[in-house]
Amino acid sequence: MAPCIQNNPLGFQAIERIFADFKEKYGMSYTQYRGIQKVHDEAMLDFTCVNMKK
Repeated sequence: MAPCIQNNPLGFQAIERIFADFKEKYGMSYTQYRGIQKVHDEAMLDFTCVNMKK
């Protein structure tokens, strides 16, 4: 486990909130593609777009 998460009691909640927001706001409850590599590529593209919006 990462040391920054171990020392921060809210670390797990913060990470879970990020993924929950991503699923709710950006439609990642389901994927358009099948296969590990295709789903990985779709998720990385979505995360990149969200980071660019910030």
